[in-house]
Amino acid sequence: MTMPYGRVQRAYVCDEALDLDVYLTEISRLVSIVRRYGETLALLSFALMAFRSQSKRFSFAELLESATAISSACRSELSELKELVTTKHIRGHVSNIARPLAEARARFHRLDASAEKEILALLERAASELRLSSLLLQRPTFDTSACCAPAFFSSKEPPRGRILDLGT
Repeated sequence: MTMPYGRVQRAYVCDEALDLDVYLTEISRLVSIVRRYGETLALLSFALMAFRSQSKRFSFAELLESATAISSACRSELSELKELVTTKHIRGHVSNIARPLAEARARFHRLDASAEKEILALLERAASELRLSSLLLQRPTFDTSACCAPAFFSSKEPPRGRILDLGT
């Protein structure tokens, strides 16, 4: 089959769509990367909360260090993925997760009132890309709408709503 590309007619052969094992392997690796980027987003969110509350329970530096380690592992695994036409669109969205997370980590070094707002905006952008990526992967890998843990896990502690107490 020939496909028009600009003014040139080129032959287009797609053998990779026939190799289901390679496709499923790449999808499972992308799911793993999205989950780990979700962990990174959570760590950076906790780091911002720890900074705001001046908490002694969470070490701000340790949270940032863990987020950096997970992000670098994700970037290297993403670069090792095969260039499949069938996963190119999803890979683009997964790659878009890394940029705002890296910018947020860089902004943590100059925390002031304006940097906090920038960090929150970057984390929100990363969260929306994570949601979109998990939707494209058709896996519930990252979902912030399911805050229903009390319904599944019984606890003797009184419900406090959506407040997370980091201590003082």
